[in-house]
Amino acid sequence: MVNINELQGMLDLCSRCGNCQQICPLYAEVKQETAVARGKLHLISLLVGDEINPSSRLQQILDFCLLCGRCSSLCQNGVPSDTLIVLGRALVNQSIPKFKHKLIRYMLRKERMKYSFHGLYFTRKMRIDMPLQWVGKMKPYWPYYNLITSNLKKRPLTESLPKVTEISQSKKQKVGYFIGCMNNFISQSVGQSTYSIITKLGFEVVIPDQKCCGMPAWTNGDLKLAEELVQLYVYTFNNSNVDLIVTDCASCGHSLKHLPEFFLKEEGRQFQTKVMDISEFLCNYLEPSFLRSYEGAISYHDPCHLRYGQKVIDQPRNVLRLIPELELRELNDPGCCGFAGTFITSYLETTQKFGMQRAKAIIDSGVKKVITSCPACQLQLDKNLKDLENSVEVLNLVEFVDRLMK
Repeated sequence: MVNINELQGMLDLCSRCGNCQQICPLYAEVKQETAVARGKLHLISLLVGDEINPSSRLQQILDFCLLCGRCSSLCQNGVPSDTLIVLGRALVNQSIPKFKHKLIRYMLRKERMKYSFHGLYFTRKMRIDMPLQWVGKMKPYWPYYNLITSNLKKRPLTESLPKVTEISQSKKQKVGYFIGCMNNFISQSVGQSTYSIITKLGFEVVIPDQKCCGMPAWTNGDLKLAEELVQLYVYTFNNSNVDLIVTDCASCGHSLKHLPEFFLKEEGRQFQTKVMDISEFLCNYLEPSFLRSYEGAISYHDPCHLRYGQKVIDQPRNVLRLIPELELRELNDPGCCGFAGTFITSYLETTQKFGMQRAKAIIDSGVKKVITSCPACQLQLDKNLKDLENSVEVLNLVEFVDRLMK
């Protein structure tokens, strides 16, 4: 699956200049060369050259990465460090599979994601899981588990929304909506708001059968499963004959805009031209006259997969600036919230520290609402603000816009 010659060619792009050291949030915390992209890429190069062997220590080093994409986005040589770290993980995990990798593979295949969330929903409903908060290794993770399972819904959103919503005499483009796992099972109000906005703007919405975007498999180095999931959604949306594909999850959008080309080459590139983050879509079609005013100041938190992965920075802010009388107050630094997908399962303390830093930055801005474009960021920010006993409301961009649409 990993082409060693291509991998070595990409690794050779790194000049070891160390610029990534200046911008890596993890290096800023631990001050170790193995935390930064330069150190990781050097070790991957040694692995590819058979100078070192896969080991648990190497696996730990490669896992200690948020995959925020900041180093790749700002690298002057164009080194795709986040992609190279994923490929390094794939090489190591072939030899040393972890329980986490097996669990992700089990859940993401076939219909197991749906049934797994159903099981969690009923476990929480019947309070069978309550003793977990006092169990050894589970105890520190309980606040996050509790937050996620408390928001689980009985049915996935794809079973609640119509597969096709036709707009009478509409001459506008047909929009395919990729919902994503978080919004499908947990943050359903986000998906409902996205659907509501697109239909209010007069577009026909198509929601084909869909599974995971493949990002969890990709980031954990399971390239085979990631490719299967990418092939599935490309085939499904292509057969739906949609003109545009919109997503409201930063990580799903990052997957839809990058992984098809990696796995499917030209077919993937053609698919990616249709994909838009919801903020890009709204910049094209939303107008101030569609919105009621909002008197007050808000802040915007950049999800890493949106800011660095997709380079979508101005669009969410431009959408917010369409709202009459709103004051957009920038935070002091576009930092990572620390949730970072499955990173939390191995480095909880780091996740908590980053989350607390973002929460304090939001409080320091003096706003009563903070907007973001990622359901995982939203959960993380909301948890940490509540831990600080602060009443700032955390909303997804589409939730906020939908509230204000006339």
